[in-house]
Amino acid sequence: LYQIEKKIILLILKYGAYEIDAELDEEDGQTKCQQVRLDQYIFNEFSEEEISFRDPLFQKIFEDYAVIASKVQNQDEIKKAFVNHENTGIQQFAIENLLADDIEVSPEWLRRFEVSTDNVNNSIYKLNEEVYKTVLMFKFQLIEQYLHLLKEEIGQPHSDKIIDQILAKYDLLIKRRAEIAKLMDMVVAK
Repeated sequence: LYQIEKKIILLILKYGAYEIDAELDEEDGQTKCQQVRLDQYIFNEFSEEEISFRDPLFQKIFEDYAVIASKVQNQDEIKKAFVNHENTGIQQFAIENLLADDIEVSPEWLRRFEVSTDNVNNSIYKLNEEVYKTVLMFKFQLIEQYLHLLKEEIGQPHSDKIIDQILAKYDLLIKRRAEIAKLMDMVVAK
């Protein structure tokens, strides 16, 4: 879970102000594809699902990001704010992960040599895909952890009423896991 949390934080810190295409639910129940800032998409997803980071450093970065992003003009200023952050843990994380630029292939090389990379800097489509897959994988892993905890809880002595409540939560999570797995084109054993 640590690696996927780190990846989400890095996506926000590096590309949060970028616009991505996201499918958003309309009031009439329809979904509509529209452009939204990457950071807002992730914040909305976390808020809707009541998700928080397990790692305290990542949770603090996530919380501070909302404040910092509302005060600055662009992504470079956001990066600078984290590199110069008052919290030494956050500052160290930012220095280690933000100062080294991602490798970017020149458009001329792309045209002349048909070079292609998986770097999200080279394509908004790749960035959209990376954000979408990463958030889904994070949700999937959280559900897997929670299912494991519920299995352990079922093995403990409880009243029938409590067992029924645990089983109801378990069934709900199994359905949600299947929905996410389908979106990710994964096959999950029951």
